[in-house]
Amino acid sequence: MQNAPSLTAKTAALLRAAHQLMEGGTIYPDSLAVSILGEDLDVISGFVRKHPELDRLRLFIVARSRFAEDCIAGAVAAQTRVVPQTGAAATDAYAQAFLKQDRGLWRLSPIGGSLLCRTTP
Repeated sequence: MQNAPSLTAKTAALLRAAHQLMEGGTIYPDSLAVSILGEDLDVISGFVRKHPELDRLRLFIVARSRFAEDCIAGAVAAQTRVVPQTGAAATDAYAQAFLKQDRGLWRLSPIGGSLLCRTTP
């Protein structure tokens, strides 16, 4: 299916949502993680119980997301006007919040091999 998320992206999103359920978002609170995934809470919980070998990966993914968003927060505080963005960061609740706070902030996102520049509406 064209434009479908890759297995890697889907698994990362599932693990981020699982962090909200399993650890209460203590490392990386993301109010959109579960709803964006579009899966039932039982499906998310069942996946986590079925794959305990992914526990450390779940924590790594949310720690990486937290680090990235903390860096963006620091850049915004330092009046940075352009922030490179890779992967699925556009769906991060905190990334969206920073974009809403500063209408002049641009994010560069690789889409289909080229860079797409976006700013807040």
